[in-house]
Formats: sequence, structure tokens, C-alpha cells
Amino acid sequence: MQQLLKAAVILMGVLIIAGVVALAILIPQRMGGAGWFQQGAQSISVPAPSGSRIASVGLSDKRLALHLQGGGPDRVVIVDMATGAVRAQIVLAPQIPEIAR
Repeated sequence: MQQLLKAAVILMGVLIIAGVVALAILIPQRMGGAGWFQQGAQSISVPAPSGSRIASVGLSDKRLALHLQGGGPDRVVIVDMATGAVRAQIVLAPQIPEIAR
């Protein structure tokens, strides 16, 4: 009787661990699909002048915002994560101050 009880406890422990692992994989998949388990990650190329560097990155829904510095005026490039296409480019143009008269 003790051996049967011991086997039942071990089996239930294994089932609990398997259930937790399954939940850890299935919940993120069903919530959006992005993550370490996603297959076929793609590379994109964002055109930028020579000498540009990424100063910061922002993520919102399915868009990626890249703040680029160097190689000209600062700019923000908005990239569609699904297609890799550049959706918008915002160039920060320096304002010339008016000369006081």
C-alpha cells in the first residue's frame, strides 16, 4: 500500500511540473506569439547616412522607433515590425534663431 501511495505522489508531482511547463509555453504563444520560441526571425535593413548610430529604441504595439544620431541631423525612424518596412522618418531640423534688432 505504501509503494502504491509513493508512486501516486511521484506521478502527481511529474504531472504538476509538466502542466506548469506547458502553461509557460502556451500562454505567451497565445498572447501574441513573440518570444524565444518564435520561428523565422527576420532581419531588416534601415537606410541611414554613413556615421549614423542608434541612440535609443522604443517599441509600441507592432512598431519600432529608432532614434538615430550622427551622419546628419538627429532623426527618428518608425519601422513596421511585421513587414520590416520604414513607415515614417522624423528629422529633427535645427531652428535658426532670429537676430534681435
